[in-house]
Amino acid sequence: MKKLLCALLTVWLLAVTVSADVIWTPDDNFYNTHANQCEYLDRSYYTNGVEGGVVLYEKPGGRDIAVLENGVALRVSFTYEKDGTVWGVVEYGESRKTGWLDMKDMLLIYDNRSFTEEHEAEFVPYDGSFAELCKSEDRRVIFWSYPGSGQIVADFDHLEQGYSELLPDPVWTDADGRVWGRIGYYMAARGWVCLSDPANENLPVTERAYDLHPSAAPETVPVVQTSHTMDNLWVVCAAVAAVCGVTAVLLFRMRRKHT
Repeated sequence: MKKLLCALLTVWLLAVTVSADVIWTPDDNFYNTHANQCEYLDRSYYTNGVEGGVVLYEKPGGRDIAVLENGVALRVSFTYEKDGTVWGVVEYGESRKTGWLDMKDMLLIYDNRSFTEEHEAEFVPYDGSFAELCKSEDRRVIFWSYPGSGQIVADFDHLEQGYSELLPDPVWTDADGRVWGRIGYYMAARGWVCLSDPANENLPVTERAYDLHPSAAPETVPVVQTSHTMDNLWVVCAAVAAVCGVTAVLLFRMRRKHT
């Protein structure tokens, strides 16, 4: 019986780990047929086109489907490179439709990767100084996306009895002397814990400034003509020419009847 319980517990833990590590993929026709050529990104950006907005396309280099003004936050899940242009796929609007945009029109929102790139030289290995906290079963512990972000990603009233202890790796000390530890995984959560003050939900936030181009009304943003758009234009021209031709023939016949 004990072996069976151990086996079931192992399977459950594996299932929890796998479910926590599943990569979200967009429900997008182009992505579905080119997934092996797309690069995983999963970072947030502001729309920041020089014309005041960003055009969304059905697929890279395809038909334009929407225009968003500057300053809209979007999550770019995957990118695809075509003819030297890097395209990103996003979900937008209340209906969560998918679209592709030119990544040169996007401004990265500072995140944990940005923080790591900026401060990695200051990281040091954990020396065990907070062993009492890491094994505690009665202390609240808050996880943040990164130190100074102001974004809580998990909040535990207490650490679970019988579960693995917190394993900070690495640690970092901010300008005010607070020690932070990065937690790779705990109860399906990842993030940074302020080891010096783990239950404080009002820690100082580091403000970030973003240099956005002035925003324009979506309908005033110029739409770049694609080959698909040009094809549609030729179809319209051909239709107009056909109507003009039929009209000319009818007028010619009417004149002959009157002469």
